[in-house]
Amino acid sequence: MRDPRIHSERKRIIGRSFASIKEEQEVKIQRLASKAVANIKNEAEKGQADVYKWWRCLAVDVVSEMSFGKSFNLLHSGGKGLPLYTALSHAGPCVVFQAVLPRGLISLFKWSPVTWLRDVGQVSETIFNRVTAALGELRASSNCGPSIARHLLSQEVKGKTPSLNDDELSSEVGMLLVAGSDSTAATLTYATWEIVRDPELRRQIEEEVGSLPVNFTAKDVEVLPLLNSVLEEVLRMYNPAGALVERLVPPSGISVHDWDIPGGTMVYTTGWLVSRLEDVFPEPDRYVTFTKS
Repeated sequence: MRDPRIHSERKRIIGRSFASIKEEQEVKIQRLASKAVANIKNEAEKGQADVYKWWRCLAVDVVSEMSFGKSFNLLHSGGKGLPLYTALSHAGPCVVFQAVLPRGLISLFKWSPVTWLRDVGQVSETIFNRVTAALGELRASSNCGPSIARHLLSQEVKGKTPSLNDDELSSEVGMLLVAGSDSTAATLTYATWEIVRDPELRRQIEEEVGSLPVNFTAKDVEVLPLLNSVLEEVLRMYNPAGALVERLVPPSGISVHDWDIPGGTMVYTTGWLVSRLEDVFPEPDRYVTFTKS
């Protein structure tokens, strides 16, 4: 999507739907997070724990809960044997191939004798089919809680034209699953590693989190200084979304550092490069440890 007007409208629609159900979903999200931590603890007590797996399952269940009012329950199975989990595991390579290869060539991957390539070729179809099925279940069931999709579909009940049709809604939720699952899992995994390997930092984080009220909300967590400093540095040091991002130069063209770029030119930006600017970060490849003095 390159049209700024359409992108702005789509962002407004999704953002408004998200805001309408955020507070209602907090309790469910806390329960999912507690389930993920319990699963990690159970594995750790047996000798080792795959924290990345459980953080990814958590992210998928949170996105599906927010989108459809009902999670995909990956936290119950760990994703084992589920086509959706397999597809999300190969979403990264799929995105890279989509950026450099013709779509027609990628569509042939699903018939490849190489299992890995075959899985990559089925990513988009598998995710889209699962999301479309969930949307159908939402239409047919009254057991789903508040969600982005239900908020949008409620316009049909009121006789209004839906903001997004089914294909557009499925596409948006599919992108949320791809963009939200791997990036969230990677960030939480590196944050876990950095905290656990530093005993003093771990003690202070536990002390800070322990100071939260019994019925804390997301707003309470958002103002924890030490925890949020750690997350900010993890996002800088281990950028989970360092891939190239397309930007289309306006018709009038632009000038950047004495370079004239004509209108209509496709340029690429990446957050990873910004996080490695030595003028901003004197030692860009060194993780800065945050502790209370």
